[in-house]
Amino acid sequence: VGSRTIRDAHTMRDDDGKQITNPTLLEGFAHSSNIYYARAIFDRWKDNPSIYTSFLDGLLFNSHIGLEEFGAKKGIVPPPDSKTWKRNGGKNWVLPQMPYGYIVEIPPIQTLTFYNGVANRGKMVAPRFVDRIERNGVVMEVKPTVTLLERMCSEQTIDDLFKCLEAAAVPSRTNRKLVGLPVEVGCKTGTAQLWGAFPTLSAIDTLHFKEGFGKDKHLYYLGSLVAVMPLEKPKYTIMVAIAKEKTDTHTNYYGITLTGDVMHDIIEFLHTNDLSLHESVERSSRVYTPTMIKHGRAPSVALVAETLCNINYNNGYDTEWCSATVDDSGSTKIETLNIESGHVPNVVGMGLSDALFLLEQQGLSVTHSGYGRVVKQSLQPGSIAHTKGDSKQG
Repeated sequence: VGSRTIRDAHTMRDDDGKQITNPTLLEGFAHSSNIYYARAIFDRWKDNPSIYTSFLDGLLFNSHIGLEEFGAKKGIVPPPDSKTWKRNGGKNWVLPQMPYGYIVEIPPIQTLTFYNGVANRGKMVAPRFVDRIERNGVVMEVKPTVTLLERMCSEQTIDDLFKCLEAAAVPSRTNRKLVGLPVEVGCKTGTAQLWGAFPTLSAIDTLHFKEGFGKDKHLYYLGSLVAVMPLEKPKYTIMVAIAKEKTDTHTNYYGITLTGDVMHDIIEFLHTNDLSLHESVERSSRVYTPTMIKHGRAPSVALVAETLCNINYNNGYDTEWCSATVDDSGSTKIETLNIESGHVPNVVGMGLSDALFLLEQQGLSVTHSGYGRVVKQSLQPGSIAHTKGDSKQG
């Protein structure tokens, strides 16, 4: 393409395994094809590349978008008359590389802001950390929403982009990293080779970056993944970016390989903790009362009866053990269980832990099968507890 040889990491194939030779926009997006985008942009704008760079400039890729007070840098999309183009061989070398992420410099927060604008149906807003600052419950400062672009593109383009995000999230495109999520998502992966200056807290990585890369040198990959969720009506836009040095066992990396598991965990966490993403449960007008209460320690039985059956059973605290029965009308009857030393207690209807405690307290050797509430016992209640015998319960 132009004067550059453009390669993809894999051959584009359809669901039947047949090679895609003339991909559509959706297929190029879903397969993250360098070749598709290099050809599409170069063939369309090679005679006037400034139209392409001006369009990107209009999407604020060349501007500050907020958070400058925290050290955020602006993106860099060099125009055709810049030294960058001349230094890198002119339009035949530069223009084919720009569409898939080289020559340009886009901070991750700016990439996230762009995709958030897509999820927002074309309205791009500036990033912010908080919406207000409070002190002792009093609002001291409000951080308003700042709209950067009221409309990034046409409604039709937004619809097409949502279809692309959906196509890129299918299991075959994401190495099954986003399978099993409780909510449908759309996504876009990215992979880039890194060189030069790169922010890192690792001293060895800093040294390796300064040394550059090439044959017998260090090579780093930056894997990125942006996701919007839920796809039908997005509430969250998430970006994960991870840099990783190649090793003898991992000679290259892909965006989804580096970031997919992290993204999966983030989406599950957000879905679990955001009740607005779940269907609401309507409160029933019918008062529910349990049909059974386990026998056992009286204070516990009394608490269950009072909480679930709305019965104030104060006498339940005057005895140690009791039984509880619920009739068809929902009325609960609680009776004292007399535990006679040296005799087999009646543990039918008790919870297993209470039953084991009582039986072993009488010196019995106990075996059991099953779990939950005792439905039968092998020794007759009230009989002499022979400590060398067995009392079986199920």
